[in-house]
Amino acid sequence: MGRPRRRTLSRRCVVDRPRLCAGRGYRALRGHSRRRRGRSRSSHHHDRRRARAFRRPAARARGDCALMLLSIDTSSRHGGIAICDADGTVIEARLWRSTANHTAQLMPAVAELLKAQDTRATDLDGVAVALGPGPFSALRVGVSAAKGLAMAAGFPIIGVDTLALEARPHLTPDGFTAAWLDAGRNEVAVGWFSGDGERIREDAIVAPEIALEQEPALPDGALIYCGEATHARRDAIKDFGDQRGDPSRPTVAAPWTPADRLWALAYVAAQRLHRKETDDLVSLQPYYLRMPTIGVSKRRDRVRQGRPSATSSQN
Repeated sequence: MGRPRRRTLSRRCVVDRPRLCAGRGYRALRGHSRRRRGRSRSSHHHDRRRARAFRRPAARARGDCALMLLSIDTSSRHGGIAICDADGTVIEARLWRSTANHTAQLMPAVAELLKAQDTRATDLDGVAVALGPGPFSALRVGVSAAKGLAMAAGFPIIGVDTLALEARPHLTPDGFTAAWLDAGRNEVAVGWFSGDGERIREDAIVAPEIALEQEPALPDGALIYCGEATHARRDAIKDFGDQRGDPSRPTVAAPWTPADRLWALAYVAAQRLHRKETDDLVSLQPYYLRMPTIGVSKRRDRVRQGRPSATSSQN
């Protein structure tokens, strides 16, 4: 008879078995690992249940609480977001000045604002966005973010002309308002409005001195210059009014703060949402001052994609 065949273990078993069985049986060690994993998983689920239970009272059911509207403005280097109630009263806001196109500031500010209000994007009733005129990249950031939120959460979107927003805090029945926004190249975008917010002539992009010389022929009443672009040109506007010397048409350069435009956006959007005057998510587009300077031929004229007609009212 030959010698009995010797059973051998595979290389993997020879190496792994001593390590797994050291001091305790292999099955015992496996059971210990299972128990540890089981306790860890149970503890993890328990923590998640506690977190959900803590957040549940803050979840807002639609129709049970007051309206909440998010407003986004990236029309210039001064950007901001705000949450307002049904009356358009701002509850909380964030403002900043961007050196680029607001990409780094916008969505972190939205997340911070929602967290401060102890709410979620799905609890909002709508989103409003300033459509410009303004720089191409800056407007795209704000409008794209607003569209993304509206699409994901399923609430309506409202777009408002930025020149009308600049003019709104300064409208008066006894005069007219000229809103200025910086257009680059030492030019300004100008919109002229009557006391009820109606445009009285077509918007223009011109040098500031030409904008002053091209004042529309208006009846008696004060002409109020307002907007972000007038802030640094107050002296030139005052000098122009003094040179004209017409007491029946005084010229006033209104003070400006970054919050003016954002507060006006919240109020106008809340009123439009109450009247169910919302915009189409697909067709809504910004109102650019110019086409981007990279990748396309240089053109001097404006691109009017999202701008309302010259006779429309933003009240």
